[in-house]
Amino acid sequence: MKGSARGIEQLSQTGRWTLLAGMSLFALVLLACTHGRAAQAKKVSPVVLALLALAPADLGGAYTVAADQYVDDDGQPVARPTREFERRLVVKAQQPNGVAPPSATNLLITLGQKTSDEASDFVTAASDQDVGPADVQEDLQTEVPDARDIRTELLQDFDTLADDTVAFRLTWTQGSGDAALTWHSYRVYVRYGGYLALVALRAPSAAGGAEPDGLRKQAEALAKKQADKLQAGAPPVLAPTS
Repeated sequence: MKGSARGIEQLSQTGRWTLLAGMSLFALVLLACTHGRAAQAKKVSPVVLALLALAPADLGGAYTVAADQYVDDDGQPVARPTREFERRLVVKAQQPNGVAPPSATNLLITLGQKTSDEASDFVTAASDQDVGPADVQEDLQTEVPDARDIRTELLQDFDTLADDTVAFRLTWTQGSGDAALTWHSYRVYVRYGGYLALVALRAPSAAGGAEPDGLRKQAEALAKKQADKLQAGAPPVLAPTS
């Protein structure tokens, strides 16, 4: 009988330890879940960036995606989701319903997630006449190594969208001789909270070397579309904070 009593006591002690261990595990799981929800309140998954960037459906089907990719801090493509997403689109040879093609032949949409202070500092620097044009020209030279005769203009009269906006007009030449081609481009940066979007579009010169009709108007329209999509899909509570 005494042996049976000790067995019952040992079983009771084992049960209490099992219960305590289970409660501790539950507390850890609850804490992890709570922490996860708190983190999501500040930053969204990088995968969401691809959903917030302008897509063919937002552009009336006039463009098709040439490349979708995430890039690292050095601008190099990577296979995993990061805090910066790029989408390149080209105009379709045959437009839906036989409508006239848009002015721009190529689009570049990038969307990055930073802190609000970082994104704001970027736009402030880009808006400086002594800083922004030079930086944009350097970026273009990196993207298009054979570009020459690059001219960059900071547009002071471009509408402000979302929290901040800065826009540039560029021209450059590629090739030589009969193969030389002059491009006209607009690059518009739009900030919303800690999100920073770039809407860049370009087209070859019209007859006589002029800027294609409607290119600036299209830049304004696309920048507004991107700002609207960003604001609709990324409420401030989800935007990264400093």
